[in-house]
Amino acid sequence: MNIAIILDALDLGGAERQAILCVSELRKLGHSADLIHYHPSVEYVQMLTQLQVTPIYVPAHSFSQRCRRLRTLFLERDYDVVHGFKMAAEVYAAVAGAWAGVPRRFGSFRNIYNLSFRYCVLHHLVDKGLDGWIVNSKVGAESMARYTRIHPRKILVLRNALCTEVFSAPVCGDSAKTKLGLSPDSFVITLIARLEPAKNHRMFIDVASLVLRRAPQARFLVVGKGSLGDALKRYASEKGLSNTMIFLGERSDVAEILAATDVSALTSDFEGLPNVIIEAMSAGKPIVCTDYKGHDELMSPESNALISPCRNAEAFAENVLRLIQDEPLRRRLGSNAAHYAQKNFSPEAMARNLERIYLHNDSDEGQSSN
Repeated sequence: MNIAIILDALDLGGAERQAILCVSELRKLGHSADLIHYHPSVEYVQMLTQLQVTPIYVPAHSFSQRCRRLRTLFLERDYDVVHGFKMAAEVYAAVAGAWAGVPRRFGSFRNIYNLSFRYCVLHHLVDKGLDGWIVNSKVGAESMARYTRIHPRKILVLRNALCTEVFSAPVCGDSAKTKLGLSPDSFVITLIARLEPAKNHRMFIDVASLVLRRAPQARFLVVGKGSLGDALKRYASEKGLSNTMIFLGERSDVAEILAATDVSALTSDFEGLPNVIIEAMSAGKPIVCTDYKGHDELMSPESNALISPCRNAEAFAENVLRLIQDEPLRRRLGSNAAHYAQKNFSPEAMARNLERIYLHNDSDEGQSSN
């Protein structure tokens, strides 16, 4: 097959890493696959280089211009499949793909669907030009079908995969802590997530305040950017965390940050299949997470993670303190998590499931591709 995977931009983010990995793995299966973007931003240069993926940039400044230029590219390269990999790109997959006569066209949504009514209407309309939607979790598929009224048989589940070549940590834990300005003796709890309301960073700040009362050696890293950045920094300062919580912004060195991490935390109220949990598992890190809807697609309480109720800072803090105080528990959870990641997030398996979706779009088969 000749396949085009489309993104708006190659910014830092889990979807972007997954798109690059999809292109690389599809090529290993013998397909011709291109990565296309229409905004100039390009991150993950190291990953693109390691996986030998050279993206195609289509410059355009308006919807109509993008449609025309993408149509021209689709015709020139004679694609069999176009796949809009992230929100907005599915519109171009549907419109420009249909205009160019591409036989197979797919969209994606990579979270629990909780968008406004106008987006529900937009996606319902865009669906008319697509053969299917590829999502990364069962709960995401169920929520999308419910809100958009798209037929559930058209929404197919493809679980994320982990790029082990790129993700291996280049430094040991003590060195990674030192590089971040932390003492090797500190106990590091890290939250990697966009600074947006659904991730509930305010709760993480409350958790830090509670944990520090009993574990003064704890230090907290916040990785990501978003609309709440300034407000969260102010809140952390008000809580007296200026010297114990570090906002690192958006980073591409996730492997090194996880190498410095003793516990990986996620305080989200809503999620799809979060890459940060998969990456923390692969790095063998114990995890404390909220019980957002769908968390059980990845985590088993007391087996590979500790689970706390959403919006309950006290319970979350108690689980963090358990891990600070109990090294055998940390080792057991981390080991189980690493084993689970190796077994369930193979890039080759992901690519074969995606291949099957592209070729057949058999909804029953697609729903089981996880």
